[in-house]
Parts: sequence; C-alpha cells; structure tokens
Amino acid sequence: GELDAGEPDAGPQPFSFAVIADVHIGKGYDSYSGQEDESTGRARVAVAKINQVARTENLAFAFIVGDLTDSAEETEFAKANEILRDLEVQWFPLMGNHDVWLHTDGEGASEAPTGDATFAQTFGDLFRDATVGEVVYPDQTVLNPERETYVRFQNFELRYQGYVFFGLDWNSRKTPPATLFWSRGASPEADLHNFAGGTLPWLRERLTGVPLDTQKVFFIQHHGIKTPIYSPEVYYSFDEVERDRYKAALLNAWDRELYWGLFAGHIHRRWEGPVFDDWPEFIQMETAACQVSSEVTLVRVGVDGTIEVLVAP
Repeated sequence: GELDAGEPDAGPQPFSFAVIADVHIGKGYDSYSGQEDESTGRARVAVAKINQVARTENLAFAFIVGDLTDSAEETEFAKANEILRDLEVQWFPLMGNHDVWLHTDGEGASEAPTGDATFAQTFGDLFRDATVGEVVYPDQTVLNPERETYVRFQNFELRYQGYVFFGLDWNSRKTPPATLFWSRGASPEADLHNFAGGTLPWLRERLTGVPLDTQKVFFIQHHGIKTPIYSPEVYYSFDEVERDRYKAALLNAWDRELYWGLFAGHIHRRWEGPVFDDWPEFIQMETAACQVSSEVTLVRVGVDGTIEVLVAP
C-alpha cells in the first residue's frame, strides 16, 4: 500500500519568548524558610503575565536571567522552583551572582561557591527534558585554576526554528570585597572563565557549530556588558580587555549580521541600547528586576525575521 503523506509541513511559524530577571527570593532574611512576601508575590504576578500571553499567542518559552535567589539557600531555590513551575510554557533559568554563594544566619559566605550545584540539582531537568527545540546542557564541573576550586558551569544552547540562543554563565566565583555595602552573592563583576572547560572556550566551540541557515543568534545572560555610570563596568560587568575578547569570540566565528544581541538583568533597570561603539547593531536589552516590578519582556519573532521587543501587559 501507499504511505500516508500526513499533514503538509506548515513551515516556520511566528513565535515569541519572554524574559524576567532578578527574582531575589529570600531577600531580607538572615535565613529563609519559605515565607510568602513581596518578592514571592511579584514573582507570581510575573508568572501570571507570562501564562496570559501564552494563551493569546505562540509563546514558545521563557528565560529567567539570574538572581532567582538572594543568597543561594536551598530553601530559596526551592521556593523559586515552586513558583516558576506554574509557568505554562517551557522555561530556562540562568544563574546570577546572588545564586553562587550560600549565606545564612548572618554568618557570611560558605567556604566554597556551592550555589551552582544546588542550581543544577533544582533545575537541571528543565534542560535535560526540554520539549521545545534542541537543547545542549553540558553541566560541566571543572577546576577553576584562578580560584583553585571546582566550578559547575550552567551554560546551555537552545536551537529553535532557525534561531540559536546561548545561555551563558559569566558569574564570578569570588566573594564580594568588604568595601561593598552588601555581602550576599558572588562579587558582582562578570568573568570570562577563559580556561579549559570555562564559559568562553565553551562558547567559542559551540559557535563553530552554529548551522549555516541560522537566522539570528541571541545571548541570554545575567550580566549586561554596558553598564550605567553609577555601576562601573569594571565592578559590574567585564573590564575593557574582557569585553574585547567577548566581541572577538563572536566576530572570529561569524559575520556581525548574524548576531542580534543579548538579554540581561543584574542592574535592576529597564534599558535598551548598543553594547559596542563600533557595532551599534548589537543590542543589549535589560529587564527590570522582577523583585521590584514583576516586569516581563516579550520578544516577538516574525516569519519574515522581524523582531519586536516590548513590555508584556
């Protein structure tokens, strides 16, 4: 008999994705035990916004771009997980600097940055069992020779309908300097982790495998590259040398037209603008802190390649 041809392939469809940032579950507690408060309430509002969008358009997935917790306590990760599991779309979390070092009872940081292991144990199944696109999640534990400690990097790659998304763990594994006015989280600057198994070498390797028919590449990360005057880049992002190495990794792999730009949080502001003076087309889009505003960035991708960025209602 003849094979059933089935339904014709509809081809690529318009889709959208959502971004929230800086949830900070556990903020304001020396030791968090699962309390409901303003942070949890605003996170639930953001989840409800995303779910509402998903009911009215083809919302494919959501990214949570770091600082899910305020001090990397297991109870904070558990509460963030409880709230975010109510999302009705596939979602992918990233680590932020506050998710790196465990702090409890006002006693300062733990002896090692164990938050990445807790993050992987809490959210790893979201990457391994993802039901949209193609996901690469190496979940590598490597020796950081600069810190002489082991690091479990939480990088990932998502390919979906001709678009590639790199989720990048640039978080420092240093404790914050005593001169800063807070003590929780890792030091707020970004780190390329330019050593075997680190984030920059991993990104370079993965860029070489980006399919030739890719429409655009997006970078999803906690840290922006461009920062405001009141948050100097050397303290809150990459220094000038690191920034140039980041850019070189991209341009050594592909022409600049392939890259859209990056989505970030960290500074707790809504901001959109160019990252590099000599590459104004490469955009940085920051989403304001969920912990303060419940803000959701919505990105709509058209069949013709148009990309629209707006704040979800």
